Formats: sequence, C-alpha cells, structure tokens
Amino acid sequence: MAAPTPIGSLSERILHYPVSAPQDSITLINTEVDVLRQMELASHELQAVLNHRRDVLDTIFSYERKPITSAEVVLEMLSAKRPLLKPLARKWLFYPLTERRERKLVAHKEGEGMGYQSVLSRKVPTAERLEREAPLPKGGTYLGIYGGSPSILSVSTVADEIAELRKQLPVADVVFWHLETGQPPALYSLAKGQGDRGGKVVSFPSSTHLEKARSTT
Repeated sequence: MAAPTPIGSLSERILHYPVSAPQDSITLINTEVDVLRQMELASHELQAVLNHRRDVLDTIFSYERKPITSAEVVLEMLSAKRPLLKPLARKWLFYPLTERRERKLVAHKEGEGMGYQSVLSRKVPTAERLEREAPLPKGGTYLGIYGGSPSILSVSTVADEIAELRKQLPVADVVFWHLETGQPPALYSLAKGQGDRGGKVVSFPSSTHLEKARSTT
C-alpha cells in the first residue's frame, strides 16, 4: 500500500495564508484569536488565518466543543444519543478544559485526525501526571469523570487522593457516571455534593468520604 501523500502546510494550501502563522489546523484552533491578531500580518493575511480558523471550528468537532460549565452540562453530554463524553467502566478520565471550559483538541499520536486531550487511568492520577500528560492552558481547569459508583470514594485512599489533587491543581469537578441494570443512569457531582438519577436528587453513599474528597484543608 502506497504511503499517503502529505497534504502540505496551510500556507501552501490556502491563498494569502502567511508562513508565519500556525501551519496546521490543530495548532491554529488552539491559538487564541488575540495572539493571532498580535502577529505582524497584513490585513489580508490575518483575514485568511481567521477565516480558516473559524471554518475548522465550525466544521470539525464544533458541535462537541460545548463549554462544560456545570454538572448539568456533563449529564446532557453523557446522555446524548451520541454521547459527547465517553468514560470507561472503573476508570478515571480527566480532561483539561480551556478558560472557556471547552475540551482541548490535539492531534492523535498516530498523526491522523484529531481528538480531545485526556488522561485515562485505573487510579486517581497524580497532579504530576496530569501536568505532564495534559497540561492546562492559561486559565484552564480539569474535569474528572469516573465510570462507576461514587462508592469508590470509600475504597482505600481514593477520597484522600482526590482531595490532594484538588489542593494542587484547579479541578472544576469530579463526577461519577453510575450505570445500574433496571435503573436510569445516575451522575454524581463532587462539586454539588449530590447526584441526579432520572431527574431526582440522590445522595452520595457516604457523606463522610464525600466531605473528605471535598476537603481543601
């Protein structure tokens, strides 16, 4: 099988696109507009850059880049016909969010296509690992999702590990997506201190471990 033909840089493919601007779409959409405007570009070059950035955001993953501003938004994204968040059973999934609380798009390691940057772990990841594998953009925060019951907080040192992580790094919320046979899915939010099952409020299994995980002292 023949190797795929390189598609070339943006300046090679787009009329008036400058060589001094980001040369791939991933870098471009992760570069703030204010930064692009500060580049020494002619007006027609800047317009070409901004037009392409807008087109990429409008056509690739744009419907998925909804700001994650609350547990209600997380529940909506998990419950969609095509879920926009996909936690794995008994795994921790942490997303770095931008200042606008959007997930951060990055190129796949294989070099083909794009995906949302995240850290998947069997255990609560350390602050060092998150900063190494998924560093926060300026003004950003993390969203953690556990695929399972919030009773995991009662296991070993899990609640303490979450509390320590929240002390070291900005963490908007840690939620628990609990699927049980014969019942509606439940989403528990550490930030809210409660869960939602089919529109009804449900409590965490252990208030003691909930408060331990929420501790900031």
